[in-house]
Amino acid sequence: TVLKPPDPITAALAHPIAAAIMRALMGYEARTLPELASSVRQSLDATRARLEPLVELGIVQASGDTYTLDTLRHAVIALDVGGTKVLGALMNLHGDELDTSEVFWADFPATGDNDITPLCHMIDRFVTAAQGRTVLGMALGLPGVTDVDSGVVRWAPGPMWRDLPLRDQLMDRYDLPVYLDNDVNLGALGEQRYGA
Repeated sequence: TVLKPPDPITAALAHPIAAAIMRALMGYEARTLPELASSVRQSLDATRARLEPLVELGIVQASGDTYTLDTLRHAVIALDVGGTKVLGALMNLHGDELDTSEVFWADFPATGDNDITPLCHMIDRFVTAAQGRTVLGMALGLPGVTDVDSGVVRWAPGPMWRDLPLRDQLMDRYDLPVYLDNDVNLGALGEQRYGA
């Protein structure tokens, strides 16, 4: 397998300090460089070094000495793959829903061949609904057992997937970064961030 180099957006967002900056900017108020550095627990220089590529790529907007997320030009896709249905949302970078959808597994005959067609129909809808926004990536919460490091779904009830290289298939089809994890793990992260 030949791995292609990450695009500039993926490369910029992959750094832990950049990810922490994005989390710090998820609120609606503008933040200064010292506020961001304090929030991400880094020096001003380290924070500036990771903030500048985000500004250059247009993910973060600079206005004077403050910074905010550019919610008009960027979006993300979030999918909750459950045992009976898939719930999905296209969201801006503040987490506001721009579009939602749900698909029931019972509406698609189980073929046993790791069919991801229902999932792709939903993702296609969100890519179209983005209406000029750049979709920066997608995250999927999955039931069952997922090898997060390899992106392989070892077993998922509902869609009846076994040993499915889902991350690679979605990355190949959409040319977007894809993050997958167990739905319970992602639910816990959501509660940590936003409360129960």
